[in-house]
Amino acid sequence: MSPPRTPSGGTGRPRRRPSEPDGFDPTAPLTSARPTVGDVDVAALLRDLVALHEKGGDPYVHRMPEPEPDLALGVLRHAKVHNHRLRPAAVRKQAALIRTKLWRHLEERAPVEQSAGAEDALDAGAELAELAEPLALSSNEPADKRKVKGAVHNKLKRLKGAALGTDADGRPLRLTPQAVRAAEESYAKAERAALARTRAALAEQEAVRARARELLARREQIEANDTADEYGELWAAFWLEHIATLLRGPDGEEDSEPSETRQTALASAVDALTRHLGKTKPVAGGEP
Repeated sequence: MSPPRTPSGGTGRPRRRPSEPDGFDPTAPLTSARPTVGDVDVAALLRDLVALHEKGGDPYVHRMPEPEPDLALGVLRHAKVHNHRLRPAAVRKQAALIRTKLWRHLEERAPVEQSAGAEDALDAGAELAELAEPLALSSNEPADKRKVKGAVHNKLKRLKGAALGTDADGRPLRLTPQAVRAAEESYAKAERAALARTRAALAEQEAVRARARELLARREQIEANDTADEYGELWAAFWLEHIATLLRGPDGEEDSEPSETRQTALASAVDALTRHLGKTKPVAGGEP
């Protein structure tokens, strides 16, 4: 028996999109990374391209723009127009291969730059609908115009995903709005966690430095009340001098931005002196 049909002619069964098979997760990472040309030294390739045009006898090479990344389009346009003038064929071939690689690199960079341009436009007050034409999403059909904002939103998410490349765990990012949104949230969470760790580290660093300043302020009292160990060594003076050296910068003033190594050494010295004072009687005027 056939299923009942709806007034619109359908069977009433929910239809699954062909692009979404059973079990499809739009947020799942890709199983393999998209092929790219990898890291490209654009300036070096442009210099090589200019050199090949010089070597190949391009009579108009003097008109070629400087081989600077900001002038890459001008260099590439010249190379295309005058490639046929290069001799021998090996030089012509190598120049064409470099052009191909540079264009591929620019193609891979395009989503990054498009995404940045769109974000700048939105930051400047542009509406989503205003981005439809620059992103080639405009439509003259009234029915489609109602969908333009959604199309722009999804396009921006895909561009953002291409710019990100991977999720926060370094896995190839699927270019679906859901996956990109999840990746953005994951990156934001990781950034907040990193900021929290930085703030905690700075607070701990300042606590160590405050303790160091407090110990140095009582230097005379601490040294006067120090007792020698079984080997006759007076460790308070040693650690206080070490702390004073680590706390000061090259100009003799307190170093406001110590290196990580210097800060770690200061924390160790303060800890060592604190433990040493814990083994001796309290100093008059303050806790050890």
